[in-house]
Amino acid sequence: MIELVGYARGCFGLGHNLRAISTGLTLAGIPHRLCPIVVPGHNFDVVPMLDVPVVDPKNDNNNTADITIYCFHEPHPQRGKKKYCLVAWETEVIPPDLDVILKQYDGLLCISPFVQEVLSKHGYMSHMLLIPGAEVRTIPKERAIENLRHLVPIPRDAFAVLFVFDFASTLERKNPGGAVLAFEYAFSSNENAVLVIKSINSKHYPFSTRIFKQFVQQFSKRILWIDECTTRSVLDSLYNVCDVYLSLHRSEGWGLTIVEAMSIGKPVVVTAYSGNLAFNSCRNSCMVPFVRRKEASNIRIYRDAEWVEPSVFHAAAHLRRLYRDPSYRKKLGERGKEAVDQINYTGLAETLTRIFGSCCLEI
Repeated sequence: MIELVGYARGCFGLGHNLRAISTGLTLAGIPHRLCPIVVPGHNFDVVPMLDVPVVDPKNDNNNTADITIYCFHEPHPQRGKKKYCLVAWETEVIPPDLDVILKQYDGLLCISPFVQEVLSKHGYMSHMLLIPGAEVRTIPKERAIENLRHLVPIPRDAFAVLFVFDFASTLERKNPGGAVLAFEYAFSSNENAVLVIKSINSKHYPFSTRIFKQFVQQFSKRILWIDECTTRSVLDSLYNVCDVYLSLHRSEGWGLTIVEAMSIGKPVVVTAYSGNLAFNSCRNSCMVPFVRRKEASNIRIYRDAEWVEPSVFHAAAHLRRLYRDPSYRKKLGERGKEAVDQINYTGLAETLTRIFGSCCLEI
């Protein structure tokens, strides 16, 4: 029996990772159960619970799993005979606090070649799981706009650029300000274009929220900001409304929202660095060059992080070309979809069977 510990109903990346692994284990026919965690103050009502046996993490009598996979960096893993951690770290430097945590596990799983390389440089062996995005329903643009009318007024004929992020992942790393600048450089005030920014968890980061709000207010009213945890159907509508997905991240462990946008044929403009290189290339994406930088962050986990600064000017040039050339936009979107279609639940199930087929990690 395998037990998955984590945010089973979390509407963010760590929650999706757990649900994806559960789906893969189900396809592989490997018995498993969930040990869900709820974070006080976070909305866990918009994601339905999986149809998988559930145990109470506070009940020690349930602590009998052969293997426990923690789908987050739990500092004190207690459950299960063998304990494994799904590592979704985002930068090239593993901080001392995380290094201490990882040493407590019997084995590590990772979510991209980038993370695997970072772990290897720090002396860790790991198994890689390429996590598919959630299935995004294809919706006609007109209907998607109607679905969003109660949240944001997107003009029907506007060229829409989308970026989705979580304040818990930090403004510094996700870099929504870079998306705003690239958009402003790309389009003059008389051009029919909008930037839609979708965020969650702002209420838990009031200082960052205030900074970003003040920054956005300096620019045009064409920047539309949705700041709430929404249902999956709303997120699907946002992906379908957008003409381009933009991510000028400074570092990513994987890039879930990029995968999801590409899965329905949306062209993407992305930083040419880190975990998203598992599926983004010059053939299927608009790759944004960068310069390396060391982050002097007040955020403890990213203090002295080594990541990059993407060029907002190159990103703006990509947006201009996509705006002016619908045929290029279509071709890039088709190539992107073809790339991420290779990252699927069948492949994930095969990988999980290889690793956990007999309920023991093959070392």
